[in-house]
Amino acid sequence: MGDTIDNMDFHGVGVFDGKLSPDDLKLAREIHRQLCEVVEAGIKSDVPPSPTSGQYSVDCLRDGKLERHLGITSQLPEMLIKNISSLYVRGRNEYLTESRTVVRLDAEVVNVKRENGRFLVSIRFVNGGQYPVRMDTPDKWSKVMGYQLDFGGKNEDGTSKWGASLAGLPLVNQSEFPEGKVDIPAKGSVTFRFLTLPDEKFKRGTYKFNVVVNATATAREVAPSLGRVDFHSDTSRRVPITLDRDWPSTPKELEEFEAMQRAKLSSQPVYPGATFAEDGYYRAVSGSTQRSRFVKAFRAGELAPDMAGVVDERGEAIHGRHSGWFWEADLDAAVRSRPGESCPRSGRWFARVESPLYVWPPTYEDGLNEVIRCKQGELLPASRRANEWALEQVRWEWIGV
Repeated sequence: MGDTIDNMDFHGVGVFDGKLSPDDLKLAREIHRQLCEVVEAGIKSDVPPSPTSGQYSVDCLRDGKLERHLGITSQLPEMLIKNISSLYVRGRNEYLTESRTVVRLDAEVVNVKRENGRFLVSIRFVNGGQYPVRMDTPDKWSKVMGYQLDFGGKNEDGTSKWGASLAGLPLVNQSEFPEGKVDIPAKGSVTFRFLTLPDEKFKRGTYKFNVVVNATATAREVAPSLGRVDFHSDTSRRVPITLDRDWPSTPKELEEFEAMQRAKLSSQPVYPGATFAEDGYYRAVSGSTQRSRFVKAFRAGELAPDMAGVVDERGEAIHGRHSGWFWEADLDAAVRSRPGESCPRSGRWFARVESPLYVWPPTYEDGLNEVIRCKQGELLPASRRANEWALEQVRWEWIGV
């Protein structure tokens, strides 16, 4: 039972000793015979293996001796894969509850708390079986190979959720595992600790977290063993964890969130006529690498406009093919302010002269070409280039980090 990720009635993975029905025992023997024929003949499927493909291990008798063969399940002939899958599903659904546990590996989120501007996340792996389980420590897990250690949860009313991917991150308690491997004793456990940032904004409140694991684990004293495993934690036994403030809720946290969000969405432009999936301030970028001087606010669900009236950093019209809108900043902090007011966000600010005529939306003259740097919380200065009649009409507009 190495892949239980889609079974919400079962958590963890393991090796279980049960008694098959006569028909299933006959099918198991036929699968073993076919599997040995296939691996000895070197027959493979035309389907290329993926990083998340299951693995098989089979002992075959050859010249009076047992030989062990290991391989990727997806490379077996299609009909053999279907028979293996059918037997596996029946074994999981019909025999598991009456079977004896030989090897059992579970995981759970123990705690989540703020520490040093990050979140300290503790994940416990529990061995409920009769033999030690060995695995690489999660900082060694390669995402390229499809390994996962993802945790996430929702608040009590389901209005806010967040999580993070931990596979490959440094361990806070790495000194406990100097060799990069861990042997979890029978009926024992180990806890891994990570510092990370949330994958999205969340509201303060009480959360219950789950964890998803995709890795390789072995019980070396048992054959067959585990191999590639894919499972989730027990959703009925989640510990409530209270977080006393929103994230982000400080200027530094907002900057970290925005940098992470920009990187995540940097390859996902929204083209004119398409729908915005995320709230935010967006910057127009053309196929010829023109970037709009100013950002524009959009809400999720709005249609992206064309580039009419949008100018680049030199004040020239955006042109060219494949122009799109890229996420740049969060709506929680303003991008327009007046001299003498507190700077709402850190970065570069451009001086604009607002028309004294009362029109909506306001119109601006951008001939000052004055740019300053301002940190969040500082007072925005008066313009150094505006003449006396324009000084009171100067408005500062954020143009980027």
